[in-house]
Amino acid sequence: MLVADPESKVLCRFMVGPRGCEVTGITWTPDMKYIFVNIQHPGEGPMLKEAQNSTKAPTVEEAQNNPTGSSTWPDGDQATRPRPASVVIWREDGNVVGSFPA
Repeated sequence: MLVADPESKVLCRFMVGPRGCEVTGITWTPDMKYIFVNIQHPGEGPMLKEAQNSTKAPTVEEAQNNPTGSSTWPDGDQATRPRPASVVIWREDGNVVGSFPA
């Protein structure tokens, strides 16, 4: 997900989702201190090996035999298969998300 400063015209990366996901549904609280982002379809698409070596997606059988082949979102090593999730982003100092320190 990219963010742009309308004054300086600077474009930079704000966040990165897990492999194979779609970042959707961004919204924020009225005070702009919390951003909510949805992660859909994590791990869909080719497994890592196929993604690096080919454009061919795995067969249904290959994906069923290795459901965490391309992603273990959001559970990490304890994952049985990737799942969608909602993420909340905030600043530790309590300022508006996206603002720079004074």
